[in-house]
Amino acid sequence: MKSIFTLFVFFLFNCFCLFAQETVFTLRLKDTQNKPIPNIVVTGEHTNGKIVLKSTTNAAGEAIFKLSEPGFYSFSYLEMKNVVKKEVKEGFYGTFTQSVTYDPKGIFAEKPKADRSGITFRDVAPLQLRNDIKAAEVTILVKKQDGTLVTNVPVKLVSVVDKASYASKSNSQGKAIFYVPAGKDYEIDMDQTTAFKTLSVPNHERLQMTEVVFYEKANIRETIKGDTIIQPLITNTNGTSTHVLFTLTLSNYDNKPLENEPIFMSALKGKRVYQGVTNENGVCVFLLEKGTDYVMNFKYEQNVHLVEATATQGFKMASASRRYRGSAEIEAMLAAQKEEMRRAEESRKLAEAERLKQIEENKKLIAQYKKTALIPVPPVAIIPTYKETPVKSIPAPPDYLKKTPEGYTLDFGSDSGPTGTPTVIENRLYSQQGAYSSNYFCVQSGTGSFLWGLELGESGLSPAVSHQGVLLINTYSCTLYAIDAVTGKLLWSKWLAGTVYSTPTASDNDVFVVYKHGGKPVLVSFDLRSGKFNWMQELDNEALACPVVEGVRKFTWLRRAEPTTSSIRKQGFAQQQRRTFSFYHRHL
Repeated sequence: MKSIFTLFVFFLFNCFCLFAQETVFTLRLKDTQNKPIPNIVVTGEHTNGKIVLKSTTNAAGEAIFKLSEPGFYSFSYLEMKNVVKKEVKEGFYGTFTQSVTYDPKGIFAEKPKADRSGITFRDVAPLQLRNDIKAAEVTILVKKQDGTLVTNVPVKLVSVVDKASYASKSNSQGKAIFYVPAGKDYEIDMDQTTAFKTLSVPNHERLQMTEVVFYEKANIRETIKGDTIIQPLITNTNGTSTHVLFTLTLSNYDNKPLENEPIFMSALKGKRVYQGVTNENGVCVFLLEKGTDYVMNFKYEQNVHLVEATATQGFKMASASRRYRGSAEIEAMLAAQKEEMRRAEESRKLAEAERLKQIEENKKLIAQYKKTALIPVPPVAIIPTYKETPVKSIPAPPDYLKKTPEGYTLDFGSDSGPTGTPTVIENRLYSQQGAYSSNYFCVQSGTGSFLWGLELGESGLSPAVSHQGVLLINTYSCTLYAIDAVTGKLLWSKWLAGTVYSTPTASDNDVFVVYKHGGKPVLVSFDLRSGKFNWMQELDNEALACPVVEGVRKFTWLRRAEPTTSSIRKQGFAQQQRRTFSFYHRHL
């Protein structure tokens, strides 16, 4: 009996483990009348192209899939391709359901917003046309997400064609009632949100119609200091009609939560900045007011992630998981660099004193000095320490490739911002995902087929420099990466500074890069394949562009003609270009 019981427990345990390693995803399909659609074949495809799943909707309109492999899946049915996308993260499993409406005639398609610029609208009382038989009685019923009625909310019906605006408020029953000309399109303004929803009123006499609008303002306790908004405690589990709920999960390169890290969400339009801090789980939550997109910044890394929060209806949530070295570790590295440069300065002064002593003792050397007007400055007499920044292998983004008559297009997703110029080497094309992403991809240049992908440690990727089968990439904040161009394997990486403006340079078996080490501008050389430190040369001013190798150990770089202030750096590269530059040469 004991053996049978043990076997039964073992069987249950194994069944549980097997189930725990699968994500069960249910796609619920319904028509425009909210009725389930049975007997429809739904297909799901993994982005690796090797996993294709099929399921037929049951009487409840449900197609059930078991997703065992991590990565992205795209689901299609009938003529609707890639309607739903689902990501399965490694190590995270569960049960998920999503409903979609089959709407081939576009009944529920949202009409584009009208251009109201330059229009002066006349105000019309909402009940003024009550006795007009050609007017339609339109009721706007305002509800929260849970169905609760919303009272005393300003509501407008706006006709752009007639240049007329009808203003009212929701009553105790959540209703705002209007009498407006039939046979026209209207935009519904909710409180301070313009064109929250569009509405078409059919052309029928004595028409009565009700439009349900789900609208919920954010109930937030905020502290405003200048342009900065601090939200100390957010308990929302969803977005509202006026705000997008954004959740960030932040970890270090060892995948441990980063606690007490300051996070900043900067509006792309306007001066609004939200400030938060991660909790003990590395999580920081914001309610971002709709109307513009936001860029996430860390204390020592800028332009990390883009959150789209345009003024659209619905209750939107967004989330991101990012890796970051951590402010405390970065500050410790910056302090170590400063100490290294202090020791180097002491060493240089001793060497300079010795050199001047030799000049005094040798008049011939003084004559030679006056003739050439150049005494070589020795390299910095230190061997600095550099920390590596790890990378992660990532799969292809869902639906990134679209074939065209001319060839193909690559679309890595709009939430990563604009994409820089790609690099093409032989039969391979290399591209960043976007300005606000740390992802980098390699595809076949002829077909667009995916070859490999990497998640680097930071965003703000420079254009790639290719040399002897090695890709060299700097990030703005602030690592130099050397990557095998064929396999995508990381050869080595060096965290350089808080900010790196230029791309690296390669010649023979050496890599050269300019940056500030301990606050002092330097030119540094590394071995191409191993990353071994070769030498460091202190410069007389901050370098803007990458060094150019003119010959054996001869360099040219573009420097600033006057010192750079922090305000200039914050205003971006466009303003840096408008300054005056000079060329300087140095033999090493």
